[in-house]
Amino acid sequence: MSGIFSISRFRMATDGPGISTLIGFSGCPLNCQYCPNPICHTDRSQWPDYSARELIDFVRRDELYMRMTGGGIVFGGGEPLGQEYFVKECALYSQKTLPDIPLRIETSLQASIKNVQELLPYISLWIIDIKDLNPDVYYRYTHGQMDLMWNNLMYLVQHAPYGQDSIWVRVPRIPGYNTNRDIQKSVRRLQPYVKHIEVFSYRKPPEKREGTTE
Repeated sequence: MSGIFSISRFRMATDGPGISTLIGFSGCPLNCQYCPNPICHTDRSQWPDYSARELIDFVRRDELYMRMTGGGIVFGGGEPLGQEYFVKECALYSQKTLPDIPLRIETSLQASIKNVQELLPYISLWIIDIKDLNPDVYYRYTHGQMDLMWNNLMYLVQHAPYGQDSIWVRVPRIPGYNTNRDIQKSVRRLQPYVKHIEVFSYRKPPEKREGTTE
């Protein structure tokens, strides 16, 4: 069983090709200021528990849309690699009930290499938010270690069953943390290893006005 804080349906071309369903796992080892899902850090016991069977059976209602558009099931969060055994259970059950529907994962790769290895045979697309490849920027923004992410990425480059086609890397502009020069350096370092690199911008949350509760 595992705490799931969201199931987002009908996501069009935001998590790989086609219409996909994104499953949000609670828990994350990072502490990013502009986290799009800060709710993932709340106590896991607050969220509904699904068995792998229950979760995939729920997702099956959108099977037609996935097949028609080349979409898939996406494990995100939070950090789904922190619940690798549950993700594996979902993958095994999905192979029986949703054959040929791609399984994807959105991850910061902040996990043990063993967690990555556990899921490698089942995931057709790894969507990786690398934050920044300047270790100082990475630490200031996430309070995590860039080397852990990088080592896992290099393992994927060498061992992912579908090679570079199965690795998409996202390089964000992070207001107040990295510069255009930082981003360019990150992209240049990635280019020998990854074909699909997306540069995008984080949106800085609006500051609360004094005296308001919004």
